[in-house]
Amino acid sequence: FQRGKASCYPFGLREPLIIAGPGVKRGVKTSSLASLVDFAPTILDYAGVPIPAQMQGVSLRPLLEQRPGATCERLIAGEKFGDQPPAVAYQECAVFDGRWYYIRRNHLDKPRVLNADDFEEKTWGNRTYGATLAARDKFPNKYLLMQEWENGRNAESLFDIQVDFYGIKDLAPDPAHATDLQLMRTEMDRWLAQTGDGLMARSEQFKSDK
Repeated sequence: FQRGKASCYPFGLREPLIIAGPGVKRGVKTSSLASLVDFAPTILDYAGVPIPAQMQGVSLRPLLEQRPGATCERLIAGEKFGDQPPAVAYQECAVFDGRWYYIRRNHLDKPRVLNADDFEEKTWGNRTYGATLAARDKFPNKYLLMQEWENGRNAESLFDIQVDFYGIKDLAPDPAHATDLQLMRTEMDRWLAQTGDGLMARSEQFKSDK
């Protein structure tokens, strides 16, 4: 349950997408990337309505119809922000290119407010927090993940989703993945620039903070 709701971990943002309808090839599975922002241009495409140039996302229609050379999103992103400006709160943003899943966290000195239903059994009926705590000796990995979710304050994380589907092993501190880390830092900066995000730190500020 932890690292799911209100989380930028893969378990919090990643989910399967199933589409059916006229012209959609049946029984086709793909690892192509799609995001909710792709729904609007896809619907407009099927409706024969021009897609506004300023609209984010791409039409999934070529992919759904299995047209030769069909492509979709090269990179997808998600975020979990706290208070809106002018208040400044703890922030998370993630980018994913199909293999590398990168999370950047901003304003680590600010409090991280967890959803009450992540841990309050009395009000919400969620027994996972107490059960994980009680079984920490029998299932130490589950307990460590919960502790990381509750107390983790790392400035960035990097996961190889091809071999680590749920994002368990953080490769950001590993020197062997320094090139991969820098690649995804650059991808993050590009996404922030494209969306005009002035709240999340760019790599230059991020590195100086470290």
